[in-house]
Amino acid sequence: VNDEPAHSLIENESLERIDTIIKGNLSSFEYRVWCLYASGRTARDIGRLVGKSEKSVSNAVYRIRKKLRALLG
Repeated sequence: VNDEPAHSLIENESLERIDTIIKGNLSSFEYRVWCLYASGRTARDIGRLVGKSEKSVSNAVYRIRKKLRALLG
């Protein structure tokens, strides 16, 4: 129980590092789509929010997943 705050801090730092890596390897559009997608939004919802077609968002998700697989292996 005493190291719970330390564990939480380490976990948060790790997540920040991963987010930095992801952000550095995606375009700004892809990163925005990624954040919305990771929060559970559908391609249709994301398209409405970013002003793009559902197909553009689906294509972006495909590219994002391909890049993340290569990065995080």
